Amino acid sequence: MIPGADQVIFCPRCDAPALVATLVSGNTFGTVVWTDGYRYAPMLPEPPALARCHGCGKVFWLKQAREGGSLPGDEKEMSAKQKVWSQAPGVTPANAVQIYAALKEGLAASEVEEFEARTYAWWRQNDKFRKGEAKRTDVLDSLTAYNLEWLLAFHRRHSARDQLACSELLRELGRCEEAQAELQGLELEAGTPLASVKAQMSWLCWRGDTSVRALDFEFRPRSEE
Repeated sequence: MIPGADQVIFCPRCDAPALVATLVSGNTFGTVVWTDGYRYAPMLPEPPALARCHGCGKVFWLKQAREGGSLPGDEKEMSAKQKVWSQAPGVTPANAVQIYAALKEGLAASEVEEFEARTYAWWRQNDKFRKGEAKRTDVLDSLTAYNLEWLLAFHRRHSARDQLACSELLRELGRCEEAQAELQGLELEAGTPLASVKAQMSWLCWRGDTSVRALDFEFRPRSEE
């Protein structure tokens, strides 16, 4: 992984500057994919889709931020404005609670954008379990439960991947029997990566495990413990 020059962006609400790290090159070594669809690639980090402004505190889409160009690596080559911008903080990813509040304020301009925002919030909500900082309980707060229910309704289109998403959402909602039934109705060619995902998720349902888990694309059904 080779870092690139910092990119300057400006909040679309208050025009406060922030810095976005870029890459000259990266790779997918060490990539982990999780049952909620989130992919973590340590050697190919991506900027957050949704950020929280350090100036006005509002959540905004990074794709809607005004761009101010890349900063030269040598401070001597910077203009006076660039020197000021170079002191700005790095862009801050929005957390789930902040995204839920922003959605009430009109963050999403369409149902597709709401789906993207709610999926991103789901991933951020699950981050604390990925990092081992907390243990999942059977009790979900109302905002998290509503978000999962909303995503479940959206995914009810039943392509192979949507059924896997529905099963994962049901499992995280604690409805493991329904999640298992969703998987049983999904026919996949044996030996494919998706078939391995199905087998792993079925095993998690059987165990009553409601936590997000790293996927094993070579998973094979194991005997009941």
